[in-house]
Amino acid sequence: MHPSPVGNSACACVETYQGGYDHQDTGSLHLVGYDLFGGVSLIRPQWRKLVGSLLLTALCGFAYGWKEREENPPSIITIGKEPPETRLLKKGRDDEAAKTILDSIKDERKDYGKYQDLATVYYAHAAKDPANREKWIVQASSYVDKSVSLAPS
Repeated sequence: MHPSPVGNSACACVETYQGGYDHQDTGSLHLVGYDLFGGVSLIRPQWRKLVGSLLLTALCGFAYGWKEREENPPSIITIGKEPPETRLLKKGRDDEAAKTILDSIKDERKDYGKYQDLATVYYAHAAKDPANREKWIVQASSYVDKSVSLAPS
């Protein structure tokens, strides 16, 4: 026990700054505020659980956000509006998508790439309809040929 400046009462002196000593009534010395490697800890022991929890939460949030970004890219990355034929294809309405593409062709020489899109629709339709697959592949091939013949050299 250490003598007290006032009287002979027992001293329970605890220094609160990092790296101080903890003098308790037991007479033993405990190091307070040091980490496992012998240096001074940057985080007080009472805050370690909170900081660890926050870091774990941030890491999990980042991982979740990254997964969502792959599934739903931000509007800044997507260029323009989704064409109507794409929306129709997603809904499984292949015939309407093909008609929409054909209706959107104004000048064959300038819009030759749309024939490639039309061929893609028919190839997708062939994959979904095995009974009439040959018919859809022939149709798609004819649009590929037309696109190639209209494309500039």
